[in-house]
Amino acid sequence: FVLKGALYKMVRNMVGTVLDVCRGRMEEEYMLAMLHQTGVGVGDGEGVGGKTFVRQDNNCKPARPEGLTLEMVYYEDGF
Repeated sequence: FVLKGALYKMVRNMVGTVLDVCRGRMEEEYMLAMLHQTGVGVGDGEGVGGKTFVRQDNNCKPARPEGLTLEMVYYEDGF
């Protein structure tokens, strides 16, 4: 992931969600809707547009911290 900033457990939550998609526990479209805040495929599948997702909308467990490593930090020129 390339981020401009991260909240507490944000990367662990994102990795845990991707793992659940790979395991078939979550639809890829729902994950993408949460990531892009599109509201597609939310709840009952009627695609309520404009929904803002919150952490409680993602039932996936965060990935374990072991093995997740910060490899590099990029700074913009002049920082």
